[in-house]
Amino acid sequence: MSYTELSRSIRTAHKEHRCIWCPEKILPGEKYEHVVSVYDGQWQHHDFHPECAKAVGVVARDEGGECEIHPHECQRGTGAEVTREYLESKGFLKPNPQLTT
Repeated sequence: MSYTELSRSIRTAHKEHRCIWCPEKILPGEKYEHVVSVYDGQWQHHDFHPECAKAVGVVARDEGGECEIHPHECQRGTGAEVTREYLESKGFLKPNPQLTT
């Protein structure tokens, strides 16, 4: 695996974007980080909430300097995995009464 970051900039959203780290949207008017990079020879660009970009750095540091991103699998601003309860609390899923005890 090879990764090269080409640019990183702070932008203000003029339209809705999707954070690559968490399942939440970046809404118009919000600040976000836009990263352009090359991963294994493939050009890519990703958008992050500022707190999600920080979380990537913390996870990478904890994992020895690298962090493979699995899109939308972490809670906003943390390295914690997305759970059903998190998705329900954010309105992505309706609570399923059959799954509660």
